[in-house]
Amino acid sequence: MADYVMTDGAGTKVREDSTPAVYVDLHPYNLGDGSGVVGGDLIATQPGSSTPLKSTVNQVVAAGINSAGGLRWTLVGTAAYTATPASTSVITMSNTTGMAVGLPVKFTYNSNTYYAIITAVSSNASITIAGAALATGGGANDLAALYVGCAEMVVQMDFFVSSTWASTAQDLLLNNMKAYAKWRLGQAYLVAFSAVQKTADNTTNGKLNMKVGGSAVSTNDSNNGIQLSTAGTWVDNSAVAINTTNYSVSRGSALEVACTVVGGTKDGSDLTVSCVFVLA
Repeated sequence: MADYVMTDGAGTKVREDSTPAVYVDLHPYNLGDGSGVVGGDLIATQPGSSTPLKSTVNQVVAAGINSAGGLRWTLVGTAAYTATPASTSVITMSNTTGMAVGLPVKFTYNSNTYYAIITAVSSNASITIAGAALATGGGANDLAALYVGCAEMVVQMDFFVSSTWASTAQDLLLNNMKAYAKWRLGQAYLVAFSAVQKTADNTTNGKLNMKVGGSAVSTNDSNNGIQLSTAGTWVDNSAVAINTTNYSVSRGSALEVACTVVGGTKDGSDLTVSCVFVLA
């Protein structure tokens, strides 16, 4: 069997090719109409490339189609990456086709699936992620599957806390802003967050963490999260300092910004927290 199967608008297999130059009709209705394309056939899922990514028909249908008519998740061929990660945040890759900063990824190892976002791409060498940590050491910790998603599956949500925020260790939206935040979309994962303050503490800046359903997401600093810096300076949660038990966000989940450690003079003020979620 050739590497790729071309189909027409009705799903009929019209030709096979090793280096297709045209996009494949990926609509699951057409692919599954029984007119010659079978579940194990390989199809191109990366248009405009001499070495496109590929998936089986079954994988395409299982992955689903986004609102723009493209794949939500594209399976990355195992030849494109090294199964044993280079570190907890870096995957070595020989082919970074389809990879870009800001795109979501999901990966499977040890029979579990995890989510992250791409923060750096070194062409045909590696990708760096933020979110769930990769596992090193080989064996069951090797990647069993790697997927890259579309940009529309990444959601940013910002929170603002006015006036002083690090005078008491407490939930800031509830106690400072007299407000609540509720996730109204489908299943997602909080993979990264950053924070900045307009006025820094005069001595030692306070620390904060994000909560999902009352549970802390960042594992930085023994779960205290991130420590703010000078006025106007963004501080990122460490790339893979994410509690994968707590980063799952279901429809209806409560979201909260928590001061975990108070400031030295407690006068840091006007806080913004920016969160990045990946839709499942």
